[in-house]
Amino acid sequence: MLGRALAVSLILVSLAACGGSSATETPSEAPVSAAPVESQAPSAEPSSAPVVDESLPRNLVAQCNGIALRADASTTGALVGRVSTGVKVRAAEVVTGDSYTAGSCGTGGDTWYRITKVGGKSVRSTYGLPSVYAAAGFFE
Repeated sequence: MLGRALAVSLILVSLAACGGSSATETPSEAPVSAAPVESQAPSAEPSSAPVVDESLPRNLVAQCNGIALRADASTTGALVGRVSTGVKVRAAEVVTGDSYTAGSCGTGGDTWYRITKVGGKSVRSTYGLPSVYAAAGFFE
């Protein structure tokens, strides 16, 4: 059965790569398990989104150098400043914003922190804003 599935997959990939016609649906074999699909446990798929502890406010530590602090939860938002590895910040809220990718440090996702303190100082006194945003995947 595995050999057949692999052969079908290779044929479909070859057709797609060559620009061939769309693949037609092939009849599938009966499931090996007699249990209904609804009762089978879903497989755990890895997620690239950071795991975020929603108990806020909380103190976090920058895990990467040069993390952007922005005026909003957007990769194109105005750059307000940057923090270095080890800098402590105070996160007041978790928000969903633009998707971001991680390079050699951190994890990508679309979860951002609304930050009210950086390095023990209020964001208002340092940057003149009530809060700034940073991608959550770069903090622990």
